[in-house]
Amino acid sequence: MPATTDEQLVDQIAEKVAAKMQSQSTLAGATYLINGSALQLQVISAVTATLQLELQTFDADPQSQSYGEVLRFQVSVATGSTGVLQSFNFPMKEAYLLSAKLSMITSGIRNNQVYALLNYIADPNTTSTITFQTFFAGIVTNISPLFWPGTKSDPYPLHQIDNYAAIGNPAAGANFSSTMSSLFGGGSSTGFRIKAVSFTLTCSAAAANRYVVIQLKSGATLLASTGNSTAITASQVANVCASINGGSGTSTTVTMGAATFLVQMGLPDVLTFALTVNSLIANMDAGDQLSTIEVTAEIFPSL
Repeated sequence: MPATTDEQLVDQIAEKVAAKMQSQSTLAGATYLINGSALQLQVISAVTATLQLELQTFDADPQSQSYGEVLRFQVSVATGSTGVLQSFNFPMKEAYLLSAKLSMITSGIRNNQVYALLNYIADPNTTSTITFQTFFAGIVTNISPLFWPGTKSDPYPLHQIDNYAAIGNPAAGANFSSTMSSLFGGGSSTGFRIKAVSFTLTCSAAAANRYVVIQLKSGATLLASTGNSTAITASQVANVCASINGGSGTSTTVTMGAATFLVQMGLPDVLTFALTVNSLIANMDAGDQLSTIEVTAEIFPSL
C-alpha cells in the first residue's frame, strides 16, 4: 500500500473538517432531544392531521466526524372532537430535531381551521409532564400548514376557530334541528356563534303559502329568529341562505327561474354555549322536503 503523502493527508483532514462543519451547520438552530423524552402534538378539532419530522441522529462511533444520519418521519393522527384538547405523544431517542411540519387533511375546497400545538416534553408516562419547549402553536388549515422553525407561535387560541358541518336531511314534512355541540363537539364551556345557515326547501304540489323561519335557541329558550316575508308556494324550490353579514331582520327573495327562488335572510348575531339551530316552515306540507343543510360556525374552545 503506497504511503500517504503530506498533500493527501492535508486533503483528508480538510474533508473531515468540512464534513464536521457541514454537520454543525445543519444543527444550527436545532433542538436537542434527550433519550426518553417525547414530542407531544395537541389538537383541538375533529380532523386528520399529518406530522412530518426531520431528525439528526448521533453516530454510534465516538470517533466519527459526523453526527449520524438525517431521518425523516411522517405520522397521521385522527382526532375526535372539536373544542376538546387531545394529546398524542411520540417517544424520542437522543437526537436533534431539525424541522417539523403539521398539515391538515380534508376533503373538498373549504378551509376548516384547527388549533394545534407541538411541545417537547419530558417523561410522557407520568401525569406531571414538564414542557421544555413549544415549537409551534396556532391555526392550521388544509392550505396553510404550521412549520418549525418559521411559524410564530400563538400560545393560546384567544381567537375563534371557523368550521362548517352538514346536517342530515329530515323526513319529508319535518323541520331540522341540531345542537352545535353535536355538530362540532366541545364541552360545556365551548362557545358557538353561527355565521351562516343554508338549505333547500322543495315544496310538494299541495297548495299552501310556505314561509321560512330559522330559530336560534339555548336549550328550550328562544334566543332569536329570522324569516322571509315572501311565500313559497306549490311545486316551488327555495334555496335559503341566512348569514350574520346579511343584517338582522332583513330578507330578500330573488327569482332564479319559473319555480326556483333564492331566499337571503339576515341572521341574528348570537354567541352562547348550548346553542341549537332549527327551521320552522310555516304551513309546511307532509310532502315538503328540506335538504343540503349546512351550518358555518365560529367555535370558541375552552382549554
